[in-house]
Amino acid sequence: MEQTKFLGCLGNINLFEVNDRLIEILQTEKIIKKDNRDYGIEITDESKSITLLTHYKGNSYELSSELIDEIYGLLKNYVMRVSDSYHDFNDISFNSNAFLDKASKIDYYKTQYQKVFPKDPQQFSIYRGQGKNGLQEWRDYCELWIADSTTLLNHYLNYKNHTEKEQFEIPIELRFVQYIKGHETEFIALNDDFFDFLKLWIQFQETDEILEKITHEINDLSNSNTSELSALEIAYYAYYQSESKTKFLNNVFPSEAGHKELGDKFNRDWNNIKISYNDISNNRDTRLKNNSRKKKIEKILPYLSEAGQELAREEINTIY
Repeated sequence: MEQTKFLGCLGNINLFEVNDRLIEILQTEKIIKKDNRDYGIEITDESKSITLLTHYKGNSYELSSELIDEIYGLLKNYVMRVSDSYHDFNDISFNSNAFLDKASKIDYYKTQYQKVFPKDPQQFSIYRGQGKNGLQEWRDYCELWIADSTTLLNHYLNYKNHTEKEQFEIPIELRFVQYIKGHETEFIALNDDFFDFLKLWIQFQETDEILEKITHEINDLSNSNTSELSALEIAYYAYYQSESKTKFLNNVFPSEAGHKELGDKFNRDWNNIKISYNDISNNRDTRLKNNSRKKKIEKILPYLSEAGQELAREEINTIY
């Protein structure tokens, strides 16, 4: 069972009506405490609702840091549950198959990293703990948003569904956010941008996950000394590209210079590539002799040009 000290603790108290009774209740529940710090100025304006700092009858009251931490933790759990970078990264990863050699693939991932990285990096830098000149921690940034949203605080402290037994199978963070989504028009009417912030938080989490995965791929490729393709698979690649009249090397192919270029691109022994190429190019039966060869052709399909893929598929269909 989830432990939440403040969720639903008030029952039915309106934080938008600041009066003696409200201040007394919130102090009793340790939701606010008197702020005795001297700010060097006299505050005469009284607050119309409860926020991080509430001014009432000459006194200032500070919102409980424990409450803010609790709401932050719940919302963080929600963001972690609903953020989904799987499909976006899978598309990036799949498209990397169009690049055969390691250097090109690394360049591709670096380009994708720049595309995914937010165009306005200031807030995202704070999210990644790299903020400058002010807020440097995302948690601090979140807690300011939480404390400034009286609408959120009002619904959190007055939430009525936190003890329903039939709901225990559903995590509290999902239940609560689903609940406040039903009141989104209220947030909008009060010019409360909390949902815009929550959307940004989810977006940053997904972006961060994708960037981490891209960085991992770049590091893996940079530290790898071997090609993803065997000499025979590279030979199949070269065969179908060559037979489909696709330009895929700077040098003429087949030629010794072409085989050496292939070897350099894939960090494989060029002579082994040449032997495998001669083996499959000179004898159709050898090229298409069994299911094992079929799997090798299927493996290199994503690397081929459209014309090369068409030719390869025609031959695959003849292997039984």
